[in-house]
Amino acid sequence: MTIPATTAPLDCIIIGHHELDVSTVAQEAQTTQWLSGAYWSLASLSLVDHGQRLSYQTFLNQYITATTGQAPRLPTLYHTPSLAVCYLADYLRRRQFSVASINFFTDQQDQLAALLTHQPRAVAITTTLYTRELPIAEIVDFVRRRSPQTTIIVGGPHVFKACLHGRERMMARGIGADLYVQEAQGEATLARILQALQTPSTPDWSTIPNLLVPTGDTLTPTPREPETQSLNDTAMDWRQLDPTWLQSVTTLRTARSCAYKCAFCDFPAMAGELTLMDLSVLDQELAALAEMGVTRLYFIDDTFNIPLPRFKALCRMMIDRRYGFEWYSFFRCSNADPETFDLMARSGCAGVFLGIESGSQPILNNMNKKVTVARYEEGIRQLNAHAIVNIASFIIGFPGETRDTAMETLDFITRTQPTLYTFSLYHHDRHAPIHRQADAYGLTGHGFSWTHRTMTWQDACALLGELHQTLTDPPCAPWGISMIPYMKSQGLTLPEIMTFYREAKVRMLQGLPPIPQPVG
Repeated sequence: MTIPATTAPLDCIIIGHHELDVSTVAQEAQTTQWLSGAYWSLASLSLVDHGQRLSYQTFLNQYITATTGQAPRLPTLYHTPSLAVCYLADYLRRRQFSVASINFFTDQQDQLAALLTHQPRAVAITTTLYTRELPIAEIVDFVRRRSPQTTIIVGGPHVFKACLHGRERMMARGIGADLYVQEAQGEATLARILQALQTPSTPDWSTIPNLLVPTGDTLTPTPREPETQSLNDTAMDWRQLDPTWLQSVTTLRTARSCAYKCAFCDFPAMAGELTLMDLSVLDQELAALAEMGVTRLYFIDDTFNIPLPRFKALCRMMIDRRYGFEWYSFFRCSNADPETFDLMARSGCAGVFLGIESGSQPILNNMNKKVTVARYEEGIRQLNAHAIVNIASFIIGFPGETRDTAMETLDFITRTQPTLYTFSLYHHDRHAPIHRQADAYGLTGHGFSWTHRTMTWQDACALLGELHQTLTDPPCAPWGISMIPYMKSQGLTLPEIMTFYREAKVRMLQGLPPIPQPVG
C-alpha cells in the first residue's frame, strides 16, 4: 500500500477486516453461556494452549515457526489480498477517484493513521466477514479521532442483512458511521457518494439512492434503486496491484449468489439470482494473474460447479491455457459426474470445501438439500481417488435432528473418510426459509439459543463434544479450505498441515467448556 503522490485530498480509503482478539470475545460470550450456545460454538472453533484461549491463526503461527524455523511471511490469512478491498479500489480507480486501501485493519493501523493525516474525503468500511457491530465501531472510532471531517461510509453484507431484517437503527447505534449503504452490491452508490463529496457545497444525500442517513436518533432512508452490476463489466484489473502481494493466495469470484435454496440459508434472498461471469472475461483475469507469477487461487463462488457444463468448460480452459494454477473452491460434490473429477484434477484443483451438512437422509430432506447420502458418498470417494483435499462441513442440531441422526453423520464421516471435517452448532436465523416451518418443528428461539421438538441447543452442544471426541480420524479443520493454500504459501507440506490439525484438535478438545444445563 502506498500513499498516492498528489497534493489533492484522497477521495477514499477502503478499509478491510478487523479481527477482535479471540480471548476477549470468549470472555464476553462466557457471561451468557447458560443462555446461548454462542460460547460453546466459539470454544469449538478455537483452542487452549498453556491455559490461554487462542485462535487457530495464532497457534498456526507458532506451528509454522517450529516446523520451518522461520516466522510466517504473512502473520495471518487476513494478510492475503482481500477481494472486497481489491475489487472496490479497482472499481473506484477506473472511475478516476483517488483511492488508497488498508487490507487488514487489525495489523495496519499505523499505515491507516499515516493516510488519515492527508484528511481524506471519505473512508469506506467493508463488512463481508462481520457478525456483530463492535469491530466495525472500533474502526469508526479510530478514523473519527484522527480525521473528524472525513465522511465514514459503511456498506456490504452486514449492513444489507441488518436492513433486510429490520435492524437498521440497532446496527447504526452500534457503529456510529456517517452514511450506510443498504444495497447488496453498492459499488455504484459508493461512487455517487464520492462524486458528491468532490463538490464544494454540502452534499444533499437525499438525492443519492440506497442510503441510510443518521439524523439525531433516527435514520432517514433514501429511495431504493437496486444495482445490477455486470460481473463482466466489473472484472478486476489485477495488473494494478503489486505482484508480490498476490503471490501467496489470490481470491477470485466468477459468479454471484447461489443456485440452491437450502432451508437454513438466507444468502440467495440477499444476493439475488445467480449471475455468472463470461469465461472469456475470466480467461483475461487468469492470464493476467499467471503473467504476474500467481500460482494459488481460491474461488469463492458459493456453488462453483454450477451449472456443470460451464464448470467443465472452465476446467478445460485452465487445462488448455496451461496456467499452472493450484486452485481451491467451494464444491457441491453431488453435482458432478466422473469426468468432472478428472477435469478438476487435470486443471490443478488441490482442495475443495463441501457443504455436506448431514449424513442423515431425513435431515438432508429437512434442509432442502435436494441430494442423497449416496451421491455425497460417491463424490467424496471420487475426490479421494483423485487426491483432491476435501473438507466436509456438517451442521449439528438442525430441526428434526436427534441423537440417532447425529450418529448417522458420525458413521458417514467414518465410512467416507474426507480429508478433514468441520462441525457447526446450528444457528437459527428467523429470516431463513426453515423459520416458515417453525410450528411444524416446534421451533422457538433464535441464534444459538433455540429449541425444537427433537432437540435443544444444549443437547446439540453435548453431541458436538461427543462427536469430536469419538472421531480420531480424519482431523478437524474448523477454518475451511482457505487455510490450506495459506499454509502451503508459508512453506508447510500437506503431511505437516495434517499434523497441525491433529495437534490443534487436542487443544480444542481441552478447551471445551462443560455442557450447559437448561436454566430452571
